[in-house]
Amino acid sequence: MSKFSDYITALEGKEDLDPLKIAADLHSIYTDEIGTRDAKIADQDAAIAEKDTVVATKDEEITRWKARNYDLTMQIPSNQHPADKTNENENEIDGATITPDNLFESA
Repeated sequence: MSKFSDYITALEGKEDLDPLKIAADLHSIYTDEIGTRDAKIADQDAAIAEKDTVVATKDEEITRWKARNYDLTMQIPSNQHPADKTNENENEIDGATITPDNLFESA
């Protein structure tokens, strides 16, 4: 339980309680718990900011590598690019190019 609940529970059954002292004690407990919460929030905000910085740095590095890869790709002569090669013997069937359709063609 929280300190607040513990304090309220401790007051049960007591007589001749001073309302001003109770109010001051509850205010003090509240202030302590809020201070602890605020400190934890500040720590978490700092951790998040640090992680955001790391992510931004990695994103910049990825962008640099993508640009470098693109530049290297553009330096390849177009006649040597594997996607541009055409197979002259495309219709000729050999052991490496048999498809299921070839199995059912009539000879």
